[in-house]
Amino acid sequence: MIDIPKLSRRDLVKQTSCLAVTAASAGCLPKPATQRLVAEKADVWLGVDRRHGKIPGIVFNGQFPGPTLTLRQHQTTPVEVVNILDEPLSIHWHGLRVVNDQDGVGGLTQPSIQPGGTHTYHLNSPDAGTFWYHPHVNSFLQIAQGLFGPLLVTGENEPAFASDHVFVHSEAYVRKTDRQFALKQLYDISNSHFDDRLSFLELINGALEEHVMLPKGGWNRVRLIAGGPMSGTVVRTENLAAFLIALDGQPIPPTSAEEPITLTAGQRIDLAIAAKPNTSAGAIRFALPFNEGNKTAIHVTFEDGAEAPDTPPHLPENPHLTPVLEGAARERITMSAANPKLIDTFTALGAALGDAFKVPKQFWALNDQAMPEQYQEILCQQLKPLFTLKRGQTCVLDIVNTTDEGHPFHLHGHSFTCLSPRDAIAGKAPVRDTVNVPPGETTKVAFVADNPGDWMVHCHHVGHQAQGMMGWFAVT
Repeated sequence: MIDIPKLSRRDLVKQTSCLAVTAASAGCLPKPATQRLVAEKADVWLGVDRRHGKIPGIVFNGQFPGPTLTLRQHQTTPVEVVNILDEPLSIHWHGLRVVNDQDGVGGLTQPSIQPGGTHTYHLNSPDAGTFWYHPHVNSFLQIAQGLFGPLLVTGENEPAFASDHVFVHSEAYVRKTDRQFALKQLYDISNSHFDDRLSFLELINGALEEHVMLPKGGWNRVRLIAGGPMSGTVVRTENLAAFLIALDGQPIPPTSAEEPITLTAGQRIDLAIAAKPNTSAGAIRFALPFNEGNKTAIHVTFEDGAEAPDTPPHLPENPHLTPVLEGAARERITMSAANPKLIDTFTALGAALGDAFKVPKQFWALNDQAMPEQYQEILCQQLKPLFTLKRGQTCVLDIVNTTDEGHPFHLHGHSFTCLSPRDAIAGKAPVRDTVNVPPGETTKVAFVADNPGDWMVHCHHVGHQAQGMMGWFAVT
């Protein structure tokens, strides 16, 4: 059994009032400057010290991963996105509970940014924490070529750490024949990393290894983002005092992180690390089960100094409405292999558009409804919502996986409380925005539909997303 606090109506009113007060108090700070992202073609360096090879990719501001964007909690920050690619683009701010028209889903919350176009987002986050950004039209192949980056929101009353670092874990699939990013193979092959035509690289900030020098006398904050297109990773700390302090941007009481932590695609964790007594070095290692020989790691060396305090500081909670389960709406999303007859429907749609439907090896669906990314902008207008909620309503959602693969489930515009015992952290129900649904299992979550609009929901294995496992729900 996992614990979830029970709130009275008076508690809910108090929480809502706190949201309003903290948002209003933000008006005293200076107006944030506009930040700029340019989506462009560029050569990227991969591997050990980025010497593995130079590969043509598409990136933001010439960087792989893209630059770190930093926002202030409750402050509206303009972010200008310039598209100098030869294909449409939109940017989703993964985990940010922004207003609907800033969510960045082409065809659902905005028109896509066309080649040569510019769009300015106005981002205001009620949550402090670790987030990231990535495309949400043509996202599969764009993320696979390097179009993603970290996004941090600084809190109003966050404790001081000795240092603060962000690392993006990703994977690259490279053709062995010509050392190019694999594109067609990624679309056609369900599990491309097992294919002998491809090299699989597990990367941290674009390299196989990173080295960092940290102060010894305090706790250091390390933010880890699973930003790859498909795989996630398993995180292991080595010879470090380590505590988990946040999941998907949502603070938790410091919890030991000495056991391996599985990160599914799209998830984030914040660690507090320090030197163990009488040690001066350690590591954070990354390896998926099929990639156990992998050497990807962050190597940590500590400067000389006093020992850190026994426990790290607590991050302040974000203003999050706790779902009241009594009287909640009950909804269900079933993940399945799509009906093959739908291929005929999409082939006909492609013919009508003068296009050819790229039939994937595997075809996926939510509630027997498929939204291949190739036709995302059209299908967002044609398909009905998976479910509709009234604003302020609590929803208990069962996510049922009838397939033989795991699926990282991501909900836009909201965070949810994980109710399944396997997702508990130290016996508590954590708040997240992405959760893995194992093969043949059901995952239960609950959330308050406090953000009106049409919101995307999908598998964050973006290959599955591209092949149909995507839909949307409405909050009215």
